Amino acid sequence: MFLSGPVRLLSVCALIAGGALISTSHATAETLRDKSDTEALKDAAQTLLGERVQSIVTGVAPKTRTVGPVNPKVQISGAALADQQNKNNAIARQRSELASYDIAYTKATADVDLLDVTYTGSTARLDVSRNAALTYRNPPAPGITQLKTHDVYSLVFTKDAGIWSLQSQQRRADDGLILLADSTPDVSSAAPHKSDPRKKAAASTTRPAVASSKIRKLSGGYDYGAMARYATDHAPTAFYNPDYRSWSQDCTNFISQALRAGGWEDAYDPNDPHGNTSWWYTWTNQSASWINAEAFYWFAVDNRVTELGNVWDMLLGDVLQADWNTPDNVMDHTMMVHAFDYNGYPLIASHTNDASWIPLGQVISGNPGADWWAHRT
Repeated sequence: MFLSGPVRLLSVCALIAGGALISTSHATAETLRDKSDTEALKDAAQTLLGERVQSIVTGVAPKTRTVGPVNPKVQISGAALADQQNKNNAIARQRSELASYDIAYTKATADVDLLDVTYTGSTARLDVSRNAALTYRNPPAPGITQLKTHDVYSLVFTKDAGIWSLQSQQRRADDGLILLADSTPDVSSAAPHKSDPRKKAAASTTRPAVASSKIRKLSGGYDYGAMARYATDHAPTAFYNPDYRSWSQDCTNFISQALRAGGWEDAYDPNDPHGNTSWWYTWTNQSASWINAEAFYWFAVDNRVTELGNVWDMLLGDVLQADWNTPDNVMDHTMMVHAFDYNGYPLIASHTNDASWIPLGQVISGNPGADWWAHRT
């Protein structure tokens, strides 16, 4: 489209750059400036987030201050520098912990895609997704050669004297499963976490030298193989079971489906349909315990499961729950053992984020400070 005469200021102007929507309130000439800045900031995000993924393979610490080698005008501010170093340290710690679980990677790729960018004065906010693929040195199961992760970050930059400085970088809070420790929320400034005295003691994460027996038979009418097959088949989003509704935070809903597939019967208490004695689903409604991790915990421990003292003792179809150790003191995530690696240690399936064939050591190392509860189903 060509305009004759003076360029009119647009109250709201949008430009597609690299597949992302740029929101601004400036004229077309200023929009072109925003496009150039967006390319530079997106390149910085790729370097910043990508180097940390490479670090878990190589052990080489990422750069910490200047993050835009293609555009050296992008740097990290003093306040954000400490946060960046904490994230670097988290990856180094995880790499060491993974080695204790015999998990290592030979190469990695990390693609950072721009989802949205907004300019407000001298401040820019970028929303990006990081999709990483890490190749296992020793694959955990036949045909499973890579660990794939997905995280959404928001990065805030400010511009002064022509230089963009990173002010903050935060993973979008969705209470989902974290597999790379640099995405773990910083709760160091939050109120101290206090264990709920009503709950069973959290399970140990100390791995035994020899894995527990993988043999599990039908018990109480439950088919644990059917639970595991369901979790395996429907973990990928592309194979979501259309017989069930989905939620933005879908982890407990997904595990409830798998448990039902293995023989867990719905429980409906007409006097308290959403209390600790109810667990049920219909196309139009469901109990709180069907979809909420905290409510599921109370139904399960009161009615269906036995608590295990160590997460590594879990067998096929057992359920793992996590409290990320945030001050709300509730369960944040629910997942299931759906297979075992070559050494007999558990592999995990989950929704939010959708994942399967994940070594238990990867789950634990990606969420330092979390408390874990292992349920024998």
